[in-house]
Amino acid sequence: MHSASKTSSQEHDKIFAAQNLPTDVSQVMDQLERHCLAPDGSLFSKSTYYDVHLVLTILSTYKFLFIFVLQVSFVGVLLDLRMEAREEMCKERQCCLKALIENSEKKVLMGKQRAVSIWPRAVLAADASVEV
Repeated sequence: MHSASKTSSQEHDKIFAAQNLPTDVSQVMDQLERHCLAPDGSLFSKSTYYDVHLVLTILSTYKFLFIFVLQVSFVGVLLDLRMEAREEMCKERQCCLKALIENSEKKVLMGKQRAVSIWPRAVLAADASVEV
């Protein structure tokens, strides 16, 4: 590959010499042949340009895959959050049901106690009415 660049360089030298261009112009043209002009006006090597171009091509090719993976990950996180919220709601419902059961049991006990406390009075009142 290095010999190919020497050959092309020699060919350009012949072309530049045939055109009778000044040496500074031929040097600039040679530099532009081996480099690319960046947007800021600086030069960078063509190998760097090709590397960057390759990376950008790969990224654009796989960007849909990356987006899909991100979406799947995001959906997974949402499902986890939804599952946690459901578990929390179930715990709250369970606590409410326990409180409701305890309250019902207390009312039943209070009803039994009231019935027991009223029953002897009713029996005494019935006995009193019989004796009278």
